[in-house]
Amino acid sequence: MKKLNFDTKLSRIEVENMLKYAWNKEKRLERINMTWEIAVGMFGIVSAFIAVMNVVVKINSTLSKLESAVLQLKETMERQSDKNAH
Repeated sequence: MKKLNFDTKLSRIEVENMLKYAWNKEKRLERINMTWEIAVGMFGIVSAFIAVMNVVVKINSTLSKLESAVLQLKETMERQSDKNAH
């Protein structure tokens, strides 16, 4: 690139090339920013999914324990009922 001052005379082609360079540089920066935004968005989506799955796993574990406790209580009550009947 030419170093410019107020006395510099530029041809039309040089001006066009400078504008193209500036435009391309701006587009590259815009793509980099979009890439970071996409990466942050994907991280947010994955984090939300993990949080939801964590809750689902805990609820499933709690329901399994509850089901086991109810079955054990039922067996205990049946045994007690048999003892009371005799």
